[in-house]
Amino acid sequence: MRANTLRRLGIVRAALDLSIIIPALDEEGSVGQAVADVHSVCRGMGLDYEVFAVDGGSRDRTAELAQQAGAAVLTQREPGYGASLREGFAAARHFQARGRESRLGRSARADPRHRSGC
Repeated sequence: MRANTLRRLGIVRAALDLSIIIPALDEEGSVGQAVADVHSVCRGMGLDYEVFAVDGGSRDRTAELAQQAGAAVLTQREPGYGASLREGFAAARHFQARGRESRLGRSARADPRHRSGC
C-alpha cells in the first residue's frame, strides 16, 4: 500500500519505500557487509528506506559494527528469531517491512530475489 492510501485509511506511517530488518546474533564477521550491501542496493534503486539491525544479545561487536555500517540498532528483548523480527517490525516506519539474514552466503547485490524487495 502506498503512503497516500494508508493516510486515507487512517494509518499514519512515514512515506518510506521500504524498511529492512536484519536479525543478528554474534555476527560481527558479516553484519557490517550485510548492512552495506542493503544500503548499496537500495540507494542504487533510488529508494527511501531504513535499515534496522536487531541485536539478540551478541557477545561480540555485532551492534557496534552494524551501527558503523549505517543501521539503526535495536536490542532484542525476547528470545528467538521471531521475536527479533517483531522487534524490528514494531520500529519500522514502512507499512510493509522486509527481513534479511545477516549471514546469507549471497549478498543482497548478488541475489536477484532481494532486488525486487531490495
